[in-house]
Amino acid sequence: MAAKQAKRKKRVLTGTTDVDGLGLSWELISEPGWTSDGFRGARVEISLTRAAGRPLIVQFPYDPAAAHPQRPKIPPTIVEVAAREAMTDGWDPESRGRPYHFSTEAKLEAG
Repeated sequence: MAAKQAKRKKRVLTGTTDVDGLGLSWELISEPGWTSDGFRGARVEISLTRAAGRPLIVQFPYDPAAAHPQRPKIPPTIVEVAAREAMTDGWDPESRGRPYHFSTEAKLEAG
């Protein structure tokens, strides 16, 4: 009988950063991998730290050079860059409403 393989635990990755005087917190919501729409990169949710507002969901590009999906490192500086790009694109973290979806070209390092 084959030994059962342990299920991989979901990685909890969170942090905080400051962008233009706004305190933002972020959390990894999905690792890179295959979906019904094809390969998708890691996704991070960014929201205001101390107030209600419109959350941002940032999707990073998938690295096709990786043979298998990796668990990438997500430094706070790259989250800050993605938040600034989304603000330029029209995301207002202090507004209300459904999450704002944004795809960035910023690449993550393999973990």
